[in-house]
Amino acid sequence: MTIVISQSLHYIDGGKMNVEMKMYFACAIQGEGNISLYKRKDKRTSKGFYLEPRIEVTNTEKDWIDFLKTKANIGHLHKDDSPSRRRKGYKTSYRWIVCALNDVIFLLEGVKDFLIGKKIVVANLLLEYCQLRYVLNRSYSRKNGRISKGNQINYSQRMIEIYNEMKKLNRRKIER
Repeated sequence: MTIVISQSLHYIDGGKMNVEMKMYFACAIQGEGNISLYKRKDKRTSKGFYLEPRIEVTNTEKDWIDFLKTKANIGHLHKDDSPSRRRKGYKTSYRWIVCALNDVIFLLEGVKDFLIGKKIVVANLLLEYCQLRYVLNRSYSRKNGRISKGNQINYSQRMIEIYNEMKKLNRRKIER
């Protein structure tokens, strides 16, 4: 099942990415990125949490992160130069974060054919989650894909299974 987003999209070329840009984004996500489903506390919901789809690319080269953000015209930037990182001798890192439902769907649909290994498995799981979320619970606002205040989230059993599968795949530790 593929979701067609009817909103007027503000992305490259009127909602389409050319092959070259798809490869840039795929390389960034493959090498320096993370595709995940975050569990966030939220007292507005009956379960006390919500699941946030999220794509992140982190790098110490600000120009690279700015390039991705500018070309995609989605997501937001985060600068991490905390005192604890500086004390440890780490450079300032920059993160491009995409977490609005429509933006995640758009980006993953564009790059999924260029991802390899575990990333393609995780990307397909997150796409499935986003599609289920989009269809079953329309509690995302039209403006930015975020949860509207007061809306309850009803997660299906499959959505919870996807969260657990992604959590297991994204672990650093090897299970024996």
